Amino acid sequence: GAKILVLGGSGGTGSTGIQLAKAWGADVTATTSSANVEYCKGLGATDVIDYRSSNWWVALEQGSMDVIYDTVGQKGTADHAMKILKSGGHFVTIAGSLSEHPRQD
Repeated sequence: GAKILVLGGSGGTGSTGIQLAKAWGADVTATTSSANVEYCKGLGATDVIDYRSSNWWVALEQGSMDVIYDTVGQKGTADHAMKILKSGGHFVTIAGSLSEHPRQD
């Protein structure tokens, strides 16, 4: 299945995203705080990144994700996402706005 990263996995929208992606057969990675790691795993995330101790764009391999679903809206997320997405991958955000030309290098 597709590899999907859900940013903000323990929030209302992120937790729904984890469950839907898992139901569709995706391999799901989520970001959350350490207090919610088991919660996200219980929803179906295979891997969970504690955003307080590790930056997801450092923890993940470049070109490793098919989809990044952003429910957080942190500044610079789109630029980081372009590095982590596979060629032809999709970045979806419900928070913030994209820069006019996200970096793709």
